[in-house]
Amino acid sequence: MQTTITLILTSALIAPPLSAAHNPSGYARTASIDGTVLDAAHSFNPHGTPIRLSRQSAGHYSIQYTGGRIPNSVSMVAAVGPGAHYCKIAGASNTIDTYDARIRCFDPAGNPSDTRYTHTLLRPDNPQRIAFAWFDGASLHPDHSWSPNGPITISTLGTGSYRVNFPGMTAPDHVQVTAQGDNNAYCSPYRWFSFVEVRCVDARNQPVHSAFIAAYASAAGQLDLGFAHQDEILLTESTHSPRLRYNSNNGAVTVTRTAYGAYSVRFKNINPAPQPAATGPTALVSGHGDESPNLRCGIDTIHSEDTDITVNLSCFGVNGESSNGLFSVTLLPPAQIRNPIAYTQSANRTGTATDSAFSFNPHGGEIETLRNGIGDYSLQYTGGPHPDAIDMAAAVGSEAHSCKTGASETGDHTYNARVLCFDANGRPIDTRFSHTLLRPYNPQHIAYARFDGTALDAGHSWSPYGPITATTIGTGTYRIGFPTAAVPDHVQVIAYGSDNTSCSPVHGTSAVEVRCVDASNQPTNSAFHIAYVRAMGQPRLGFASSQAPAAYNSTGGRVDITRITAASYQVKFASISPRGADGTKLNAIVTGGSIESLATSGADVYVNVSAPNGLFDVTLLMPQP
Repeated sequence: MQTTITLILTSALIAPPLSAAHNPSGYARTASIDGTVLDAAHSFNPHGTPIRLSRQSAGHYSIQYTGGRIPNSVSMVAAVGPGAHYCKIAGASNTIDTYDARIRCFDPAGNPSDTRYTHTLLRPDNPQRIAFAWFDGASLHPDHSWSPNGPITISTLGTGSYRVNFPGMTAPDHVQVTAQGDNNAYCSPYRWFSFVEVRCVDARNQPVHSAFIAAYASAAGQLDLGFAHQDEILLTESTHSPRLRYNSNNGAVTVTRTAYGAYSVRFKNINPAPQPAATGPTALVSGHGDESPNLRCGIDTIHSEDTDITVNLSCFGVNGESSNGLFSVTLLPPAQIRNPIAYTQSANRTGTATDSAFSFNPHGGEIETLRNGIGDYSLQYTGGPHPDAIDMAAAVGSEAHSCKTGASETGDHTYNARVLCFDANGRPIDTRFSHTLLRPYNPQHIAYARFDGTALDAGHSWSPYGPITATTIGTGTYRIGFPTAAVPDHVQVIAYGSDNTSCSPVHGTSAVEVRCVDASNQPTNSAFHIAYVRAMGQPRLGFASSQAPAAYNSTGGRVDITRITAASYQVKFASISPRGADGTKLNAIVTGGSIESLATSGADVYVNVSAPNGLFDVTLLMPQP
């Protein structure tokens, strides 16, 4: 008899569909008002080749990203102070080996005028899932419009007034608009709900028909993104509107008026791993709302301090006078280090070979296995170190076997791990196994910790959300606190050490309770590894639990658990691999059971689990694009 348990993902759990490919945005900031000197510390070309600048005439510039075409993209621009100026995109084109954009900048009266500027190049499938649309003055330009949620539509409401419909648009959300063309028209977002209303004016502040580019971002767990939307006039300090603000690393976003028409927007801890050699952040800003036809805003400075980034901006009226008003700021912080997860699966019970179809070493080296004795295996990932990592293990097969990890160490060119496997009575036994190596700054933002039996091992614990805490409640019972932990969430726990203890999580609280037992199921103190995952838009990730309602699919597809036999279950992640199985190496972490098989069918992925008591947790990882 086959029983189906369906876990329906609510909107709070679903990230909008995202292609498997991620195209980082390009950006450039000028260091001189004549637009010919590049601020290399705040510029990035996704091809890794030079960015070239030139000036045609006063306020008329060209920017060229070399190294290859960047098709189906759009450009956005903002003036950089000092001085009251605004900028727009005059046009863009691709050649066989470059992307070229023309920029026009003006003084408040609409006269061409030299100024510094910052340029942002948005590409389809960008990591922040920023949707964009180019209205060419008559209709949507399909080759330069993209949304992860479906078709975009644009309609004209009247002279200089337009409605842009981005599918899935909700609050909190965020919008930026840049005018397009050679004239001095200025376009800005007027308001947005389930659609965006855009208004365009000339230098005299009169409605005028214009082409424009609109960009839309939602606060659905995107990485490397911050935004702030100020919807009321600030007199002094910030009015906290979390509905209108987003920080990809969950830090506070504060807006403060520093002078008349001048504002400071601070994103706390948005750059958790500052890199001395990394390029700096970029930002976009525009006035908006009832005040936007009279208000134009530019960036004064973008300042990084430790893990915080502050965008300072100034706003002015049509005569160039400083003016308080409403505005929107979008911040793209420096791209973080992303450490792909490493993993392997043994091809036989003796651990003498690995299954290359289910193995991945981010250093490109070999993965070697060795059997030390019955149920005792050593693994070595060659090619480079894996500092501050922890590992997880699971038995592979339909028998009632379990595996755990033992002592590990990292060298200059290797990571050495140990896996121990047992039968249902806690006796060592040879079996196939799966091994997963979690590293800091992994793309899925999986936080983890090693509890050594007494306290957390700081050298093998990492969280993008803040410090992890650990408390011993009683014999074999522990409480692990992950910052921002909530339901829905997902936890994996595995015992660590050389004995036959096992550990498992207790679900349903904002802190994770871990319980450890010996082979006779009696509470016992133990070291363990624990991993925590948030359902916040992480890419190439899925999870499910038979013990809790939490489930997640990174593309928004369904997650179904089907009972096949009394002790066998199938977990289906629908449409989680949009490009199918080609080039995809699957990996899963299972606790409370063993992995029977991993398989794909089109874009769907299936994890079959053997769990005698029906209590198990599954994490599906596809770290290799």
